[in-house]
Amino acid sequence: MNRKADLLAIIKCYGVYSSRKRILHKVKNIEQVGKFLDLAMGCDIIIRVKNSRRGRATRWLLDMIYSETCKRCSIPREILNEVTPIIKNEHLRHRKAILAKGARK
Repeated sequence: MNRKADLLAIIKCYGVYSSRKRILHKVKNIEQVGKFLDLAMGCDIIIRVKNSRRGRATRWLLDMIYSETCKRCSIPREILNEVTPIIKNEHLRHRKAILAKGARK
């Protein structure tokens, strides 16, 4: 995925969205309203987010950062395999820090 892609392109590609609590949700429907996106989740939650290239959600989806999946959305295993997280832990760490730590061992 292109590092300069906006949030709409990333959500269309993966079909998931990472919330502020780092919970991965399945996206059922996307509607663009000006600079914003109305996202309908699989758990019947509708949220409005800004369609940006450098926002939190965009960075987290590009780096595949999430702590857990939504129980109500029931994300299929094939989507999780495609969106295999590089970082899946309670503390946010950058991918390079983890790779550098693994190289030192």
